[in-house]
Amino acid sequence: LEALSLYNKVGKAKNNITLSFTSKGFDIFAFSDTSLLMANHFDYQSDADFLYFFLFVFEQLKFTVDDTEVHIIGLIKEDSSLILQLRQFVKKVSFKQVSKSISFSYQFKQLPQYEFFSLFNLPVCVS
Repeated sequence: LEALSLYNKVGKAKNNITLSFTSKGFDIFAFSDTSLLMANHFDYQSDADFLYFFLFVFEQLKFTVDDTEVHIIGLIKEDSSLILQLRQFVKKVSFKQVSKSISFSYQFKQLPQYEFFSLFNLPVCVS
């Protein structure tokens, strides 16, 4: 959460949502400017379940597609049907990358950075 908060300070959009996918659900972190508005976890069985929870939060926070960026981290593939459907509702969807100020062995560069965002950004929280 600390790393997400730091990254949102440099974001271009007024509102940011970070979705952190696990094997059975997702965590959602919603920020306005640099303030955390909500953090929650939802389990889902289908893409439709996910979209329902996501759009419900989006609506409750009164976010708009023009001033909101959605950042993806965790266990999901960039070309998954869930992400393709999400892109139909939200214009600005991106996969989080590790801070350029952190360097790792070349072997880690072969891994999708967004899948291990929390692990790779532990030094950000410590410094």
